[in-house]
Amino acid sequence: ERTSSSRSTIHFGHYKVTAKSDRFATFFARKLSFVARTGWAPSRWGTGLTVLLEKIAGLALVNKLRAILLFEADSNMFNSYIFGQRAMEMARTHNLIPQEQYAERQSDGQDGAWLKRLFADISRQLRIAIGIVSADAEQCYDRIAHVFASLVYQAFGVFISAVIVMLFSIQHMKFYLRTGLGESAGYMTAVLGSIIQGLCQGNAAAPAGWSLISAVLVKVYKSFGHGAYFQAPISRECHDTAGVLYVDDVDLFTMRSSLETKELWEEVAASTESWTELLTVTGGSGKGEKCFGYLLDYAWHDTGAWYYAPVEDMELNIVLPDGSKEGIALLPHTASSVTLGISTSPDGDDS
Repeated sequence: ERTSSSRSTIHFGHYKVTAKSDRFATFFARKLSFVARTGWAPSRWGTGLTVLLEKIAGLALVNKLRAILLFEADSNMFNSYIFGQRAMEMARTHNLIPQEQYAERQSDGQDGAWLKRLFADISRQLRIAIGIVSADAEQCYDRIAHVFASLVYQAFGVFISAVIVMLFSIQHMKFYLRTGLGESAGYMTAVLGSIIQGLCQGNAAAPAGWSLISAVLVKVYKSFGHGAYFQAPISRECHDTAGVLYVDDVDLFTMRSSLETKELWEEVAASTESWTELLTVTGGSGKGEKCFGYLLDYAWHDTGAWYYAPVEDMELNIVLPDGSKEGIALLPHTASSVTLGISTSPDGDDS
């Protein structure tokens, strides 16, 4: 068995063998059903093994490594089934996953990058002013507040007992460390009056958890009236979108043909602050050095030829958890940026 898991040494190989026996498989299924119904979990589920992986090959600086937590194998299987499968199926069945979420079945990050490019193309073809703001979240899995996560999970049909099992295990998790020299004898855990939050990278429930949380954020964000609004020229049907989301990568779109340019810029600024304030509610925060924006406007020469109008005296800010504001870069229309691994620029020249 090559999949790492379980400091207890009960690994995935044991459960693969168990699945071949009706007797043991039945016992295992009853155990997980008991856990889900009662909210009680084995004490070993509160023990995790942390490994540090290189984000960039060859770069081994501690602050550049990704911490992955190895849960007990049966604990992670429980999280995967309850939160990653059943809760997500409930959301999909009732069409609760927003169209803006591209970390979903039958879509990927390239689709989101393509939509961002098309949005800029529409603006350029129609000469309509738009705003695009990249408002990435910082450590989205690790900063999720458990109170908010619990409410979201229950709203999507997960029993409170199952929610308690996962969140309580994380809150009192004993974090051991594995390096090339072996496993640590000591561990890090919560102290009195301060419990651990977040869903932990390596948790099979974390991707689904962020998808459900972001679904709620998008709905609230759009209820404030933010986003881009379109009307089909023939059918006259109206359509709106908040932008593109792919896990913690977010591009917010703003377009209103009914607004004057100055009013549109004010809406872009307000929507950016609204989104980052919503992140704060979940326990998260915008990552200032990774956030930036584009403001595209158009003007015409006397000859009738158009050009990109300069944008002056405009600031974009994100709201931090302490309520303060941090300015983010405002890029020119010619500047390329990497979205979901693909370089794009609003003027269509992606070089």
